[in-house]
Amino acid sequence: MTIEATQRRDGAILVLLPKGRIEAPDTEEFERSVRERILNGDLNIIIDFAQVEAIDSAGIRSLLSIAARVVVKHGKLVLCGLGNNLGTLFRVTAIDQVVQIVESYEEAVESFR
Repeated sequence: MTIEATQRRDGAILVLLPKGRIEAPDTEEFERSVRERILNGDLNIIIDFAQVEAIDSAGIRSLLSIAARVVVKHGKLVLCGLGNNLGTLFRVTAIDQVVQIVESYEEAVESFR
């Protein structure tokens, strides 16, 4: 099952809204899709996890890879909508030390101003 991820724009910001579970082997397709957007100039990205149920180690690796690509291009990646379980996981795995994480979508958008 592929990761369902809606994409939309909020001004100059690319907003990704994945849904369900971000797990292997589907993370490769998700990462490839985001990588293409980065190569096409989308360097300000919000990933809203409000509808994500779970993420595995492959999903975490994919997020770190996306973050690295954005940073190399002098862009910004912000994660929001994590909830308690994903928020705890991202703190334990130190993703919050690499990627900016905020509570709400509104805070994510504001972080680009």
